[in-house]
Amino acid sequence: MVNIPLSKSGLKLFSNDVEENINEELPITEESLEELKKSPESFSATIVTPSKVEKNYYNDFDCSLIYFETEVPIDVKNREIFYSSDGDFTFVARNLTQNQERALLFIAAHKSVQTLHLKRELGIGGEKLKSIVSFLWKAQLINKWKFNRADNDETAYTYTLSRNGAYVARATNKIMATSIYDWQAWFRTDDLQHIRMWKLVDAYQILSKMEGYQTFNPLVVYPETSIKKAGKRRYIPSVALNGLIEFKLSDSLIKFGLVPILDKRDNRYLNRLFLQWSTIQKDNDYLLLVVDDIERMKELYVELDMASIDLNLLFMDLSTAYETDLRKAVFLLVGDEKGNKEFKTVDFRIDISGGQ
Repeated sequence: MVNIPLSKSGLKLFSNDVEENINEELPITEESLEELKKSPESFSATIVTPSKVEKNYYNDFDCSLIYFETEVPIDVKNREIFYSSDGDFTFVARNLTQNQERALLFIAAHKSVQTLHLKRELGIGGEKLKSIVSFLWKAQLINKWKFNRADNDETAYTYTLSRNGAYVARATNKIMATSIYDWQAWFRTDDLQHIRMWKLVDAYQILSKMEGYQTFNPLVVYPETSIKKAGKRRYIPSVALNGLIEFKLSDSLIKFGLVPILDKRDNRYLNRLFLQWSTIQKDNDYLLLVVDDIERMKELYVELDMASIDLNLLFMDLSTAYETDLRKAVFLLVGDEKGNKEFKTVDFRIDISGGQ
């Protein structure tokens, strides 16, 4: 196993001990990054995590499609677009502005994206961002869904790729077709899939700010296989990861497979994933489970009997990223000589170089 840098602090299982106090809290802005360069340990860097919700929100969550207000043909640069030929998709792709294209490809890769996620990715907001989203929706390149926010019950929106958007994204030649989420899947799955994808976007936008971040792969599918155990062959079904991040830590390239966790309804998938992962895991491969809070980490430890699991497991606590410090939000499950396990904080540093 690669030597992941850990802080001296940690979190003992089934204890409410707080690891340390932070002097001052600042959001990540250009000004705070300047302060970070001068005094990197003097403040905590927090980030709003829209996917962090309370347990009861999952039971009441509803996300509804808003139907297009426009009809084909769509007017793009004085050309009627029927989305009926490769020429139509190529023409639209070539006539997107830089930010329109960036927004479309971000939605294509990250499946379901809220306005705040787009604002962070593009570095713009207000009317400029509204104009970009409005164009993509009126051009029928993205689908728009409405839901009630967890914090104030107001109506909010999330965006996914449409059928036309999938073809236009491919026509840009800047994203692999296999990396584009199946737009039809949104009409076959439960509404909670939106929240799972939001957790992945939150995790990506936290980790991509850290030193050592290399690349993001939006979709990895592990084929079905089988293993022989105790003289019997056991079938292992195919399983997919909707996010794989490569990091360079301690001079080693490691992989974080991102896994969004809601509640017990995700445990069946986790068991399948753990079984599949046990057959392919290398020393530098980790599963990173994205959870709402530390209590969910502890619950998973019991529910899935993690004391007996021999896997490289990391946890991202979205509450810590939002309320305390995003650099302290990732925990590694480690054991001592006596077989006891605890969560140790991974020592991340924010990338202040301005690049990724």
